[in-house]
Amino acid sequence: TPGHAGVYSNESKNKFAGLTTVSKATVLDFSEMQIMALTRMQQKMEIQLGAAHNANHNLYKLVL
Repeated sequence: TPGHAGVYSNESKNKFAGLTTVSKATVLDFSEMQIMALTRMQQKMEIQLGAAHNANHNLYKLVL
């Protein structure tokens, strides 16, 4: 019956809406995790660069 088809399509729309909401949240969480990981990597790199920078200064002082 047409009425039954309408109910069914509405139900599947709700399921689909639920799925899209979940996937959006998952994508958001994943990107936030990636950003945090990248930030930590950047901080580590900066610490290493800072250490190398200081080492170069010390070496330069020794040469002078």
